[in-house]
Amino acid sequence: MKILYYGDCSTGSLGIIHRNIKKYLEVGYPDIQFHLMDWNSSKNKELLFDNAHWTQYDLILSMPNIVNICKNANMLLKKKIIAVYHSDLDIPSKHFNHGLYNDWFTTVCGISNRIVDHITTTYRESQLLPVGVDTAVFFPFKTVTHIAKIGFVGKDQPDSDYDSIKRVQMFKDICNKVNIAYEIITGRPHDKVNLYNDIDLVICTSTHEGNLMAFLETVACKIPFISTRVGIVREYPSVQTFETVDEAVHIIQHLNHSKDRIHDYVETLYQEIVPGRKWDAVLDNYWVPFFRRQHDALKKSRYRIHVLGVPHTITNKEFVACAYTQKVWKFCKMMKGRGHTLYHYGHEDSDTLADEDVTVMTNTVWKDVYGTHDHRNNMFKYNTNDAVYKTFYENTIREIQKRKQPRDIILPFWGAGVRPICDAHKDLIVIEPGIGYADGHWANYKVFESYAMYHAYCGLDSVRNCQQNNYDIVIPNYFDTDEFEYRDDKEEYFLFVGRVYSGKGIHIVLQVAEATGIMLKIAGQVDEHYRDYKWPSFVEFLGYVNVEQRRKLMKNAKGSFVTSQYVEPFGGVQVENLLAGTPTITSDWGAFSENNIDGVTGYRCRTFEDYVKAVRMVQQGHIDSNICRQHGERFSLQNIAPMYESFFRKVTDIYNGNGWYQIWDPSLYTKDWLKNHT
Repeated sequence: MKILYYGDCSTGSLGIIHRNIKKYLEVGYPDIQFHLMDWNSSKNKELLFDNAHWTQYDLILSMPNIVNICKNANMLLKKKIIAVYHSDLDIPSKHFNHGLYNDWFTTVCGISNRIVDHITTTYRESQLLPVGVDTAVFFPFKTVTHIAKIGFVGKDQPDSDYDSIKRVQMFKDICNKVNIAYEIITGRPHDKVNLYNDIDLVICTSTHEGNLMAFLETVACKIPFISTRVGIVREYPSVQTFETVDEAVHIIQHLNHSKDRIHDYVETLYQEIVPGRKWDAVLDNYWVPFFRRQHDALKKSRYRIHVLGVPHTITNKEFVACAYTQKVWKFCKMMKGRGHTLYHYGHEDSDTLADEDVTVMTNTVWKDVYGTHDHRNNMFKYNTNDAVYKTFYENTIREIQKRKQPRDIILPFWGAGVRPICDAHKDLIVIEPGIGYADGHWANYKVFESYAMYHAYCGLDSVRNCQQNNYDIVIPNYFDTDEFEYRDDKEEYFLFVGRVYSGKGIHIVLQVAEATGIMLKIAGQVDEHYRDYKWPSFVEFLGYVNVEQRRKLMKNAKGSFVTSQYVEPFGGVQVENLLAGTPTITSDWGAFSENNIDGVTGYRCRTFEDYVKAVRMVQQGHIDSNICRQHGERFSLQNIAPMYESFFRKVTDIYNGNGWYQIWDPSLYTKDWLKNHT
């Protein structure tokens, strides 16, 4: 297990606490690697979050205000972060109060029972992770027989936010009234001799506290300690506490009456507190079991997934001509970012974020079959019986055999086009992960790109027959929002991006552009009917465009046409335009009826005049670009990934649990029902 503490690593209490955790884990738990990273370093922040270094760790321990550093964290990062409160939640101080961040963290802990109770009451269920004392450093090294000097651990900062909590002046007033010399202990090396050698009593005068390290250290050294009733002091009834200066003075005078009183007091505190607060005991009883539970829970929510590429394409970010190939590439990025184990099988030039890109197709075979065919500007040419497909099948079947484990998931993004591979591994769980194809559906578990596609698959017979499958589900396509740049200050041209053929309605777009006098930019593969087409003067034909070119085209377009003349399974280019803040003008069927909200994100059209009117409405600014972007963000990787995880869980429940009746949240049920059914 690999754990990172990301927080204050200075010589202050937080740094000391976590260095002690590291020290004792290294001795007692060599299987747990505990690393420290100081969040005061901008280089560390860049490394951890911008460069995704956090993916190397199983758990990340930090303070709640880590939210201010990684506000846009994805769900896996949030699941890994353990937020630990070291101070009371109701402390009236910006210096000490970490704040509440409802629904941001999945795991919240506290270092005292009071903090845990407060979190549980006002926020969510919490876990106690108490702080220990390093008894290899702090142990009885002298015998106090008379209190001649009193210490205060902290800083003397009058009229500060810090001082309003620590109340150094109250400490001074106590010492002056009891007529005993005092010392503000600050800046000393952190060990028993340097901190407490000349100190006979330590006082805490705070209004609020958290871990109170000085309390544990002085008790471990058998040095008297008295305090206001704060922090973990509340948990030990033997500690002498006070509210006023006079009460503190009375306690000190009582202790100083005889050495026996001092002896009995420090012995009582030592026996009550130290055995259970040694770091090895605290780690054994709290921290390590908690770490293991968290780690096991995360492992249970992760899956091993075999991702099958499209045999006649190359899975990388730039192969944008094939929507299915892009789905494969984005899926690997989306799910690897959430901690799942992925094996991608494809062309040797594939470049995904999977744990392993397994080469099952070489350039040599690929070029022997497809030669110099220009897929960027021409439609794809392939045959499932050609040498590329046969080689792909044979090699992938062999390579999966080397890597698979029982109940792994296998995802045929190309549907029946890669079914022979799935048929060869019947022990794996086959899920068709994104059905947008018209035929060849066969898996027991299916994911459809839209309800339009799902209902088309069900057909009219499903209206009269009660035979729906609970494991045929709709999960929309997903998009990397970083690939699209939002802009609301648009240029005057309209855009068409997609396969240039009648099925995408290019003939309609040309007619509408001519009737409205707009400038039109066209980008995409062309079929044979438009290969030598003489484009009119109002058209700028761009052919194939890469990711960066697409970004610029979409962000600057006044509006974009997506005019499919078939029941569109999804129409990803429509959402891509929305992410650029560009209104979309679409046909009125298929997934557009779900994703293009008429009059909000664009317009859905039936007749020629519908299209003409839509152009005019967009020109007149009736569609808010910001709303388009917001709607497009519903399809982000971060939003869609949990849908896949939820479906994978439901499917694997069939094999690992109670299937359709599997219980994941007992709080939803009555106690009587649970008693009778579990």
